[in-house]
Amino acid sequence: MDDATTNRFWAVWNELRPQLLKLSLQRTGGHWADAEDALSIAMLRALQAFDARQHDLNSGTGERGHRT
Repeated sequence: MDDATTNRFWAVWNELRPQLLKLSLQRTGGHWADAEDALSIAMLRALQAFDARQHDLNSGTGERGHRT
């Protein structure tokens, strides 16, 4: 992943993190440690998906990997 993609991801993540943490706390019954763990896992998955999507966009493929 290049620096520009990483920077874009963190900009989006940091903007959405408070809302995601609130949702995570709701889903874990208010258990802070569990909410943070779930959010960390979600962040790693989101980072992988973001990188894959950026690669698709840069290579000219659409959502399903077909050329648009």
